[in-house]
Amino acid sequence: MAEVYHSFIFHKVGGKQFSSGLIHFLAVLGINEDNNQLQRAVDYSYMLARMVYNIRVLGAKLLLPAAKQE
Repeated sequence: MAEVYHSFIFHKVGGKQFSSGLIHFLAVLGINEDNNQLQRAVDYSYMLARMVYNIRVLGAKLLLPAAKQE
């Protein structure tokens, strides 16, 4: 699982933003299926905040040596 997380979090996009599975997922997550429009900020920002927090935790876990992870 660590390899999968690493490939999603540290994928270099260059000028092709949607070549990253994570960015593509977050963009699709912002679509409101009921009315085929983008989500309102109040309905979408908490999802992005959760993703940012989780990515920071997973990124730290992947970057820190095992001895310093406590």
